[in-house]
Amino acid sequence: MVQTVEREQQGEKQEKIERFSVLEGLRQYAPDHVLLVGRPGSGKSTALARLLLEQANVETRHGASLDGKV
Repeated sequence: MVQTVEREQQGEKQEKIERFSVLEGLRQYAPDHVLLVGRPGSGKSTALARLLLEQANVETRHGASLDGKV
């Protein structure tokens, strides 16, 4: 996953490219909405299922209840 971030330094706009694994990108940008696009069989559903499983494990370990937030 690649995210381009625009930053302004000394009056000039600069673009910085950040590279993430799919799960890292989902964790970082999920509150802002994410569109996960890919060819059939590329792992979109698997990535989301893994993200949910990992979050459920974190919540279970910390004794917190799942409230629908990822």
